[in-house]
Amino acid sequence: MAGIVVAARTQMTRRGRMMVVMLDDATAQVEISVFNELFEKHREKLKEDSLLVVAGKVQSDEFSGGLRVSADELMDLETLRSRHASLLKLFLNGQADARRLQQVLGPYRASGNGSCQVLVEYENGTALCKLALGESWRVRPDTRLISELGAWLAPENVEVVYSSL
Repeated sequence: MAGIVVAARTQMTRRGRMMVVMLDDATAQVEISVFNELFEKHREKLKEDSLLVVAGKVQSDEFSGGLRVSADELMDLETLRSRHASLLKLFLNGQADARRLQQVLGPYRASGNGSCQVLVEYENGTALCKLALGESWRVRPDTRLISELGAWLAPENVEVVYSSL
């Protein structure tokens, strides 16, 4: 599950410190328990107003009568992108410049884990083509790269495609 951290509080338990995080995805709020080892490892991600992706276990909470979620893994958007982004789709029109594209992508080129293929969809009014850039043009889907491409091409022309989690 994913959402924005709207509240967080620490508690002491027999097993050490834990944090209870309230996550909101604009449809509902759910309380997430983050136990000691995970809490210490990801403390910097557990701040209000940050986006958080949680993998965990759902259990019945006999005290409240509702459900309780215990976190097994926590990821911020940057971690999620580096692990699960499989494709960066760019939509270019007739005014787009290939040299500028090389300059923007260049610093983010990467290979192996954490890199994703770049697919360029180019349309100039009379023609349309899709071009998958070669392996040497795989990139790290870094937040700065996404922002830079969005500023140049417009945010709606930059799409990150994720593999199944």
